[in-house]
Amino acid sequence: MFSCLPLTRAKILPVLALTASVAVGAAIWPGAQALAQGNAFQSGSWAGSAYGNTEGKFERCVITSEFPGKPVLGFGRELTGKFEIWLVNPEWAYTAGANELVTLSIDGSPPKTGNFLAIGPDRIATQLPPDSPLIDGLKRGSRLKMTFGGTTYEYPLKGTFNAIAALDTCARNQGTKVAGAAQPAAPSAPSKQEQAEKALRMLAAVEGDTLFKLSSGDFAARVVLADPDRFRVPEDLQDAKARTKADFVWTVEGGFGIAKGVPGSPTEEDLREGLVQLRQDGCVGELTSSADMRISAVKDRIIKRVDIGCTEDSTGNPAYEAFSFYPHVSGNMIMVVHFTKSPESSKAADDAFFQIVEAVAGAS
Repeated sequence: MFSCLPLTRAKILPVLALTASVAVGAAIWPGAQALAQGNAFQSGSWAGSAYGNTEGKFERCVITSEFPGKPVLGFGRELTGKFEIWLVNPEWAYTAGANELVTLSIDGSPPKTGNFLAIGPDRIATQLPPDSPLIDGLKRGSRLKMTFGGTTYEYPLKGTFNAIAALDTCARNQGTKVAGAAQPAAPSAPSKQEQAEKALRMLAAVEGDTLFKLSSGDFAARVVLADPDRFRVPEDLQDAKARTKADFVWTVEGGFGIAKGVPGSPTEEDLREGLVQLRQDGCVGELTSSADMRISAVKDRIIKRVDIGCTEDSTGNPAYEAFSFYPHVSGNMIMVVHFTKSPESSKAADDAFFQIVEAVAGAS
């Protein structure tokens, strides 16, 4: 069974009305109160908006996409963080409040079964805990299979990583506004914080080949901000950038990462030799190194890699670094490094960063 939360009609009816059909990009849930103009958002073929109750108070963000011959598939994130999966088909005739047993599987994983609630005659939905592993599967998987009512539907999950990231950005933005509703009105001129948040929202829309046109700092920020559970931006970002002489800095479990532009495009072996020379004097213990490359599934881009390990550095601690060199449209490279105290954790962080690059670069 997949873990779903109790979803009652009483909680949903004020927001999701039961009449008319779905029109992606318009009023997704007919009768719902769309919040102020400008809260609509788009990610590839997915369209969404923020919705509130009849009093105009924020309830949830929803994003949906149409698939020929299949029910509309939608994801939601409500104010308390619960994640929602929606299915809508104007030809259905459910009795509101009825349960539908749904079995789902992502990329051939063991099937999981749980109840979806009929919110109206033409739609069913379920809620998951905010940290359900199914959410990560929906973001990173390739194909979702759903079986109910004697029919199996298969959905390609192309673009869902960015779509769910956009959904979560919508929910976070709206949640912040709700939490601060009782505060004094902000000055008409945007603050530096507001300007920074706006820049980050614009950056979050970058996908496809445009990723490799960004500066090294923006490239890393786009990737890091897509997975705030794994990668975290330090509060003293500017100081951290100054200390490390990097274009962007973030923390990971047991260490940190940096990004910096590198001129030219040396071979991976030349990169390894140069890095070994730089690290020799600072390594008291055994120094190890290796070099290889990854070939991206997106346009066969080559990402050069170097791993450097030191069993004991000048501070008496082990130090391991995983370097990835991403090609930039200029012909130069973007160096991404993860520093930790074990080879496993540095490689895990490097692999996770690469997976996000693949997802963003492959979005359309």
